[in-house]
Amino acid sequence: MPCCKCKDYGWEASEPVVFTDSSGKGYCEFHSPLENKTINGNEFNTQVFLKIQKDKESGHCKLTGIVYPKDITFFEIGEIPELPSLDLSSSVFHGDADFSKCRFSGDVEIWSAKFKNKLYFKDATVFGGLTISDVEIDDSMEFSRSKFVGMVSLSMISVGSSLVFYYSNLNSQFFIKDVAVKGDVSFVQSKFEDHVAISGFHVSGKYNCFEAEFLKDFMLTDVVVMNLFEFFKLKQRNNSENATILKEANFKRATFHGNVYINSAVFRDNVYFVSTLFMSSVRFTSVRFFSNVQFDDAVIKQNLWIYNEKMTTFPERGCVSFKNLAIGGEARISHTVLANFSFFGYDISRFKFDDCVWRTDKNGNFCIFGAEDGEAIDDLKKYESVYRTLKKRAIDNHDELMASAWHYQEKSIATKLLSEKQCKNLQDKLLWIFLCLYKKCSGYGEDPVKGIVVLMQLVGMIVIFVFGSYIYNVGMQSYEISWSGICSIFETSLKLTLFMDAGIKRIDIFSAGALIFSRVLLPIQAALFALSLRNKLRR
Repeated sequence: MPCCKCKDYGWEASEPVVFTDSSGKGYCEFHSPLENKTINGNEFNTQVFLKIQKDKESGHCKLTGIVYPKDITFFEIGEIPELPSLDLSSSVFHGDADFSKCRFSGDVEIWSAKFKNKLYFKDATVFGGLTISDVEIDDSMEFSRSKFVGMVSLSMISVGSSLVFYYSNLNSQFFIKDVAVKGDVSFVQSKFEDHVAISGFHVSGKYNCFEAEFLKDFMLTDVVVMNLFEFFKLKQRNNSENATILKEANFKRATFHGNVYINSAVFRDNVYFVSTLFMSSVRFTSVRFFSNVQFDDAVIKQNLWIYNEKMTTFPERGCVSFKNLAIGGEARISHTVLANFSFFGYDISRFKFDDCVWRTDKNGNFCIFGAEDGEAIDDLKKYESVYRTLKKRAIDNHDELMASAWHYQEKSIATKLLSEKQCKNLQDKLLWIFLCLYKKCSGYGEDPVKGIVVLMQLVGMIVIFVFGSYIYNVGMQSYEISWSGICSIFETSLKLTLFMDAGIKRIDIFSAGALIFSRVLLPIQAALFALSLRNKLRR
């Protein structure tokens, strides 16, 4: 009677039957259940290697459906430094599966398998491709210092602990799809020479790409980065959101030679691109960040694009920092609430903002993150420079609304800066007085309401001065209220206001005041009102 599993898995020859179940099906030593093995673990492993030796000449060995009773180390047992192409599909490993230091001449395929402990490919070399799909691993999976010549594909995998690719070299394409990892994921100092695509990646620990090198495009798509607590709320391994669940995403000192695409992602913890080198462009599409995002000391040789289909706060908590960012192209940010966007320490002139919502101060004016808290002179100088750059950028983009907003903040910071410096010389004192009056009279040329109010106040002062001159010339004792006197006062005031000859023959202190207000202050205020009204209408 042949082994039923040898037939099911397409083995060329059936192995001797060592166990028959209640239904009359026979099982060989390789496929018999764990409790029905007739030899110990070491003897079993020896039988596995004898089969590999036997199939080595053909270049392919089928080890499908085997039930391994204990740890097995493929390099040490049988002293086989080179292995043929292996098919380990539907196998069950009750101990560690260790392929460390092995050299595979062809592909390695693992489909629908179960690993009760660890799976190792440390210091291994696979000259073909590696495919692991629909697999459960109760402990960790490690590929440290390994080299993969062919494509590596990991899909529909559940890993009970960590997934590690320390110092590995992947010569071909690398895919991860619908993989759940309850521990950390690390690609530290690994080198990916072809395209990398990651989607549906569930990670409850940290995601670390420290000093990793990506020579072609890198794509991270359809992911949600949450925290550890929310990970355990998931009912299924492959949920409909294709969630990537991370406590922290670390791309520090990584190198991306191709384009980087991160699409439809939600990061709920810190994300680091510190000292990261992007040789091409970086694009974030419909991505939400809930905590700190750091691009400090990063280099982007081409463009940075952050695009959202609907308005999104970036980030929702914490701060996004581009300190010392060097960018060769342009940074474009659209449909984004920039309430927590830090503007210090990088070339803001390369940034373009499309349909963005800015932070507002207590008076409802647009401002930038931290500016309302700045008190030190050095900080005020930095903010003034940032506002000046933002104003120039808005003018270049023909965005009159933002140009007005940044002009107001630039002058407001300049006024505050002069106040903090205590105006130790005459020039600073005069400039401070001018800026204070400029703000009072027209909101730095941006508030027509203030302009018209002050204009009416000046007209009222002219009327008061004309009235005072009338009393001064007639005499207080001889003054009587009459309709003709009131009309004369308003007629003279109107003529002064309209720059007409008011017929003033005697110059006294009151008439001199009326002339100064009507001939000097009123035209200046009228010009300021016209300027602020023009700016308001241009918005």
